[in-house]
Amino acid sequence: MQIRYMQSHKPPIRIVVPGRAYRRDDLDLTHSPMFNQMEGLVVGEGISLADLKGTLLAFARDMQDTLYLASPVTSAVGSPATLLRTHTSGMQVRYMEKFPPPVRLIAPGRVYRRDDLDLTHSPTFTQVEGVVVDEGVTLADLKGTLFAFAHELFGPERRTRFRPSFFPYTEPSGELDISCASCRGAGCAMCKNTGWIEVLGSGMVHPAVFEAVGYDSEKYTGFAFGVGIERLALRFLEQFPL
Repeated sequence: MQIRYMQSHKPPIRIVVPGRAYRRDDLDLTHSPMFNQMEGLVVGEGISLADLKGTLLAFARDMQDTLYLASPVTSAVGSPATLLRTHTSGMQVRYMEKFPPPVRLIAPGRVYRRDDLDLTHSPTFTQVEGVVVDEGVTLADLKGTLFAFAHELFGPERRTRFRPSFFPYTEPSGELDISCASCRGAGCAMCKNTGWIEVLGSGMVHPAVFEAVGYDSEKYTGFAFGVGIERLALRFLEQFPL
Protein backbone atom coordinates (compact mmCIF):
# COMPACT_ATOMS: atom_id res chain seq x y z
CA MET A 1 0.00 0.00 0.00
CA GLN A 2 2.75 2.43 0.89
CA ILE A 3 4.68 1.75 -2.33
CA ARG A 4 1.54 2.07 -4.47
CA TYR A 5 0.68 5.39 -2.79
CA MET A 6 4.10 6.85 -3.43
CA GLN A 7 3.99 5.85 -7.10
CA SER A 8 0.59 7.44 -7.66
CA HIS A 9 1.57 10.70 -5.98
CA LYS A 10 5.09 11.18 -7.31
CA PRO A 11 5.89 14.75 -8.30
CA PRO A 12 5.60 15.67 -12.03
CA ILE A 13 9.15 17.06 -12.04
CA ARG A 14 12.16 15.07 -10.90
CA ILE A 15 13.81 17.49 -8.55
CA VAL A 16 17.01 15.43 -8.51
CA VAL A 17 17.77 16.29 -12.16
CA PRO A 18 20.06 19.35 -12.33
CA GLY A 19 18.82 22.42 -14.15
CA ARG A 20 20.24 23.76 -17.35
CA ALA A 21 23.57 25.51 -17.05
CA TYR A 22 23.59 28.89 -18.79
CA ARG A 23 26.73 30.50 -20.09
CA ARG A 24 27.94 33.41 -18.04
CA ASP A 25 29.97 36.11 -19.78
CA ASP A 26 32.24 38.00 -17.43
CA LEU A 27 34.41 40.95 -18.30
CA ASP A 28 38.04 40.01 -18.71
CA LEU A 29 41.22 41.28 -20.33
CA THR A 30 39.95 40.20 -23.75
CA HIS A 31 36.97 42.54 -23.56
CA SER A 32 38.63 45.51 -21.87
CA PRO A 33 40.31 46.94 -25.01
CA MET A 34 36.88 47.22 -26.63
CA PHE A 35 35.60 49.34 -23.77
CA ASN A 36 38.68 51.54 -23.91
CA GLN A 37 37.87 52.31 -27.53
CA MET A 38 34.33 53.35 -26.59
CA GLU A 39 35.34 56.10 -24.18
CA GLY A 40 35.36 59.80 -24.94
CA LEU A 41 31.98 61.53 -24.66
CA VAL A 42 33.72 64.80 -23.90
CA VAL A 43 36.52 65.51 -26.34
CA GLY A 44 38.81 68.29 -27.38
CA GLU A 45 38.12 70.10 -30.60
CA GLY A 46 41.16 68.51 -32.20
CA ILE A 47 40.00 64.96 -31.50
CA SER A 48 36.49 65.32 -32.84
CA LEU A 49 36.86 67.66 -35.77
CA ALA A 50 40.39 68.72 -36.62
CA ASP A 51 42.16 65.37 -36.88
CA LEU A 52 41.99 65.54 -40.65
CA LYS A 53 44.47 68.43 -40.53
CA GLY A 54 41.88 70.96 -41.62
CA THR A 55 41.27 69.22 -44.95
CA LEU A 56 37.86 67.77 -44.15
CA LEU A 57 35.21 68.56 -41.54
CA ALA A 58 32.34 66.22 -40.81
CA PHE A 59 30.30 68.89 -39.06
CA ALA A 60 30.52 72.63 -38.76
CA ARG A 61 32.02 74.03 -35.58
CA ASP A 62 29.59 76.90 -35.15
CA MET A 63 27.19 77.06 -32.25
CA GLN A 64 24.16 75.93 -34.26
CA ASP A 65 25.62 72.43 -34.75
CA THR A 66 27.97 71.68 -31.85
CA LEU A 67 27.54 71.74 -28.08
CA TYR A 68 30.61 73.48 -26.66
CA LEU A 69 31.36 73.31 -22.95
CA ALA A 70 31.96 76.39 -20.86
CA SER A 71 35.61 75.53 -20.11
CA PRO A 72 38.27 73.48 -21.95
CA VAL A 73 39.70 70.20 -20.65
CA THR A 74 42.90 71.96 -19.64
CA SER A 75 43.58 75.53 -18.60
CA ALA A 76 46.83 75.70 -20.58
CA VAL A 77 47.22 78.64 -22.89
CA GLY A 78 46.14 77.75 -26.40
CA SER A 79 44.29 74.60 -25.36
CA PRO A 80 41.55 73.55 -27.79
CA ALA A 81 37.89 74.08 -27.11
CA THR A 82 36.02 71.27 -25.37
CA LEU A 83 32.84 69.90 -26.85
CA LEU A 84 30.43 67.00 -26.64
CA ARG A 85 31.19 64.83 -29.64
CA THR A 86 28.83 65.20 -32.59
CA HIS A 87 29.82 61.85 -34.09
CA THR A 88 32.07 58.87 -33.37
CA SER A 89 34.46 59.46 -36.28
CA GLY A 90 37.17 60.49 -33.83
CA MET A 91 37.33 56.88 -32.62
CA GLN A 92 38.06 55.72 -36.16
CA VAL A 93 40.79 58.32 -36.58
CA ARG A 94 42.47 57.39 -33.30
CA TYR A 95 42.41 53.70 -34.22
CA MET A 96 43.90 54.26 -37.67
CA GLU A 97 46.62 56.43 -36.17
CA LYS A 98 47.75 53.51 -34.00
CA PHE A 99 47.13 50.45 -36.19
CA PRO A 100 48.03 49.74 -39.82
CA PRO A 101 45.62 48.28 -42.40
CA PRO A 102 43.66 46.12 -42.82
CA VAL A 103 40.94 47.67 -40.65
CA ARG A 104 37.50 46.33 -39.69
CA LEU A 105 36.11 48.70 -37.08
CA ILE A 106 32.74 49.43 -35.48
CA ALA A 107 32.58 52.63 -33.40
CA PRO A 108 29.43 52.91 -31.25
CA GLY A 109 28.76 55.71 -28.81
CA ARG A 110 26.56 58.48 -27.50
CA VAL A 111 26.66 61.67 -29.56
CA TYR A 112 25.26 65.15 -29.06
CA ARG A 113 23.80 67.69 -31.48
CA ARG A 114 22.29 71.12 -31.08
CA ASP A 115 18.86 69.95 -32.26
CA ASP A 116 15.42 70.61 -30.88
CA LEU A 117 13.60 67.56 -29.53
CA ASP A 118 10.78 66.51 -31.86
CA LEU A 119 9.40 63.37 -33.52
CA THR A 120 12.44 62.90 -35.75
CA HIS A 121 15.28 64.73 -33.96
CA SER A 122 16.98 64.56 -30.58
CA PRO A 123 19.87 66.49 -29.01
CA THR A 124 21.45 63.18 -27.98
CA PHE A 125 21.31 59.72 -29.52
CA THR A 126 23.37 56.57 -30.04
CA GLN A 127 25.40 56.41 -33.23
CA VAL A 128 27.27 53.49 -34.75
CA GLU A 129 29.91 54.13 -37.38
CA GLY A 130 31.79 51.46 -39.27
CA VAL A 131 34.87 51.55 -41.47
CA VAL A 132 36.62 48.94 -43.62
CA VAL A 133 40.09 49.60 -45.04
CA ASP A 134 42.10 47.20 -47.17
CA GLU A 135 43.57 46.74 -50.61
CA GLY A 136 40.99 46.48 -53.38
CA VAL A 137 37.92 47.62 -51.41
CA THR A 138 35.38 49.03 -53.88
CA LEU A 139 31.99 50.71 -53.98
CA ALA A 140 30.50 47.33 -54.85
CA ASP A 141 31.72 46.02 -51.47
CA LEU A 142 29.98 48.89 -49.70
CA LYS A 143 26.69 48.43 -51.55
CA GLY A 144 26.75 44.68 -51.08
CA THR A 145 27.34 45.07 -47.34
CA LEU A 146 24.54 47.61 -46.91
CA PHE A 147 22.02 45.70 -49.01
CA ALA A 148 22.75 42.46 -47.14
CA PHE A 149 22.32 44.30 -43.83
CA ALA A 150 19.01 45.85 -44.92
CA HIS A 151 17.55 42.57 -46.15
CA GLU A 152 18.65 40.77 -42.99
CA LEU A 153 17.06 43.37 -40.71
CA PHE A 154 13.95 44.38 -42.64
CA GLY A 155 13.32 41.25 -44.70
CA PRO A 156 14.29 40.06 -48.20
CA GLU A 157 11.09 41.45 -49.71
CA ARG A 158 12.03 45.06 -48.95
CA ARG A 159 13.44 46.96 -51.89
CA THR A 160 16.67 48.90 -51.41
CA ARG A 161 18.41 51.68 -53.25
CA PHE A 162 21.70 53.52 -52.97
CA ARG A 163 21.03 57.23 -53.47
CA PRO A 164 23.87 59.70 -54.23
CA SER A 165 24.56 62.15 -51.42
CA PHE A 166 27.36 64.27 -49.97
CA PHE A 167 29.53 63.83 -46.90
CA PRO A 168 32.82 65.72 -46.62
CA TYR A 169 34.84 62.70 -45.42
CA THR A 170 33.71 60.27 -48.17
CA GLU A 171 33.80 60.43 -51.96
CA PRO A 172 31.65 59.21 -53.57
CA SER A 173 28.93 59.29 -50.92
CA GLY A 174 25.49 57.74 -50.80
CA GLU A 175 22.52 57.03 -48.55
CA LEU A 176 20.77 53.71 -48.11
CA ASP A 177 16.99 53.80 -48.55
CA ILE A 178 14.44 51.03 -48.11
CA SER A 179 10.93 50.84 -49.53
CA CYS A 180 8.28 52.23 -47.20
CA ALA A 181 6.67 49.53 -45.05
CA SER A 182 3.43 51.49 -44.74
CA CYS A 183 2.59 51.98 -48.41
CA ARG A 184 4.90 49.36 -49.96
CA GLY A 185 6.47 52.03 -52.13
CA ALA A 186 3.26 53.61 -53.42
CA GLY A 187 3.73 56.84 -51.48
CA CYS A 188 2.20 58.01 -48.21
CA ALA A 189 2.60 60.57 -45.42
CA MET A 190 5.20 58.45 -43.62
CA CYS A 191 7.58 58.46 -46.59
CA LYS A 192 6.53 61.95 -47.73
CA ASN A 193 5.00 60.41 -50.87
CA THR A 194 8.38 59.21 -52.12
CA GLY A 195 7.91 55.51 -51.43
CA TRP A 196 11.33 55.38 -49.73
CA ILE A 197 12.63 55.65 -46.16
CA GLU A 198 16.17 56.85 -45.37
CA VAL A 199 18.21 54.45 -43.21
CA LEU A 200 21.87 55.54 -43.12
CA GLY A 201 24.66 57.49 -44.78
CA SER A 202 27.84 56.03 -46.23
CA GLY A 203 30.57 56.34 -48.83
CA MET A 204 34.11 55.56 -49.88
CA VAL A 205 36.69 56.98 -47.48
CA HIS A 206 38.23 60.19 -48.83
CA PRO A 207 41.95 59.86 -49.69
CA ALA A 208 42.69 62.87 -47.49
CA VAL A 209 41.57 60.83 -44.47
CA PHE A 210 44.15 58.15 -45.24
CA GLU A 211 46.88 60.71 -45.76
CA ALA A 212 46.05 62.35 -42.43
CA VAL A 213 46.53 59.09 -40.51
CA GLY A 214 49.60 57.95 -42.45
CA TYR A 215 47.97 55.40 -44.77
CA ASP A 216 49.04 55.08 -48.40
CA SER A 217 46.00 56.39 -50.30
CA GLU A 218 47.37 54.92 -53.54
CA LYS A 219 47.46 51.42 -52.06
CA TYR A 220 44.47 51.30 -49.73
CA THR A 221 40.79 52.08 -50.19
CA GLY A 222 37.88 51.70 -47.83
CA PHE A 223 34.26 52.46 -47.07
CA ALA A 224 32.49 53.93 -44.07
CA PHE A 225 28.91 54.22 -42.85
CA GLY A 226 27.02 55.76 -39.95
CA VAL A 227 23.59 55.07 -38.51
CA GLY A 228 21.58 56.18 -35.49
CA ILE A 229 20.44 53.20 -33.42
CA GLU A 230 17.21 54.88 -32.32
CA ARG A 231 16.26 55.74 -35.90
CA LEU A 232 17.17 52.23 -37.00
CA ALA A 233 14.91 50.75 -34.32
CA LEU A 234 12.11 53.08 -35.40
CA ARG A 235 12.47 52.00 -39.02
CA PHE A 236 12.41 48.36 -37.93
CA LEU A 237 9.24 48.74 -35.85
CA GLU A 238 7.40 50.68 -38.55
CA GLN A 239 6.93 47.50 -40.57
CA PHE A 240 4.68 45.95 -37.92
CA PRO A 241 0.99 46.99 -37.81
CA LEU A 242 -0.40 48.34 -34.55
